[in-house]
Amino acid sequence: MNKKATSPPKSKLLYLEGLRGIAAAVVLLNHFVSAFLPALYNGIQTEAHFKSQLELFISHSWLNIFYNGHFAVIVFFVLSGFVLSKSFYTSRDVNGISLAIFKRYFRLAIPVLFSIIFAVLLMKMNLFANDALSKVTKSSWLAQFYSFPAIWTDALLDGVIGVFRGTSFKYNMPLWSIYFELLGSYLVYIVCLIDIQHSLKRFFLVLIVLAFYGTYYLPFLIGLILAKLFVAGKLPIQKSFALVPVTGLAIFFGAFPAGVAPGSGWYKMIFELFGGQSLLFCHTLGAGLLVLVLLMSRKLQILFGTKLLTYWGKISFSVYLTHLAVLCSFSAFAFPVIQGILVSYWKSVLATFLVTMPVIVIVGILFEKYVDQLALKFSGKLLSLRSNGTRVIGRTDLFGDDKN
Repeated sequence: MNKKATSPPKSKLLYLEGLRGIAAAVVLLNHFVSAFLPALYNGIQTEAHFKSQLELFISHSWLNIFYNGHFAVIVFFVLSGFVLSKSFYTSRDVNGISLAIFKRYFRLAIPVLFSIIFAVLLMKMNLFANDALSKVTKSSWLAQFYSFPAIWTDALLDGVIGVFRGTSFKYNMPLWSIYFELLGSYLVYIVCLIDIQHSLKRFFLVLIVLAFYGTYYLPFLIGLILAKLFVAGKLPIQKSFALVPVTGLAIFFGAFPAGVAPGSGWYKMIFELFGGQSLLFCHTLGAGLLVLVLLMSRKLQILFGTKLLTYWGKISFSVYLTHLAVLCSFSAFAFPVIQGILVSYWKSVLATFLVTMPVIVIVGILFEKYVDQLALKFSGKLLSLRSNGTRVIGRTDLFGDDKN
């Protein structure tokens, strides 16, 4: 490998924003597939819509990476670990870490709470039709949502406590990841604090990683290690051909099926070797390799750093928090109307996706402007009161992390 650079750029890494946007799109597509073409995800023949075995074949193949939502969430976690720790490794600011720990809950809680309020309002207005739609689309996944009475006190408690204890996310299923996001962030801050103060040896970092093997906190630590190497200038830009094998491995591990048990090939071998840990192991490894490739590829950085992808990345946290409610309401009402016109199931699904996307984007833009920005300002004010003017650096916008 030929080194073209020996130190990381000092500017904001916009291409990470682009990767986050793509990951959010994969989650969105995963939920749309689960709602309308469930056999593509779970490989269940009785939930298939076409006579051929195409849906079942794709569900077991590497092609599922295009809608593998679990892998995309693990990418979020690696990115958070990287971004949250990178600035502190750059500045060596110990005081900033303690202040960031104080701020983190409020930064996440405000958009989480408002996403639940959004869902409750739709429930109160009887605008969810996902149960009726599930009978047409054969999606048992879609039928599980919003089949209970909405209670304001219950919903508000979920928004400020339940989600962050990992005990309840019934008002907005994607919030399951926020519990790990909060605790994973705290883990990153604590390891950064110890490492900056005591310069942890590689042996101890390895022990920490092994201690969290098989958990959703491992991706955060992988991101932290990548940040440590990046700041130290040990991840130089490489020629594209040198990164092809690593990219291939990232895709291979990232495509490990999340909805079905592998029936043959390499994935089955991995499953037999690692058992129930196979999914998390493969997706963590794949996500780490994917971020590594992006950090070392100038061409990919240019591609992922385009204005369109970075803007999508900017609103993607808001899209992540609101898209399920749109899917269970707008899409659920739109599909029967569209199918009544087009008749063909495949064409109706495609048309529903095309009319749903603008709605999801608009809701995401509004949520980002009026809720996510509010969270940034509010948590920033709290921080300034607590810090008495001490500046906290390293503010980004990955999975609800703060912006520059």
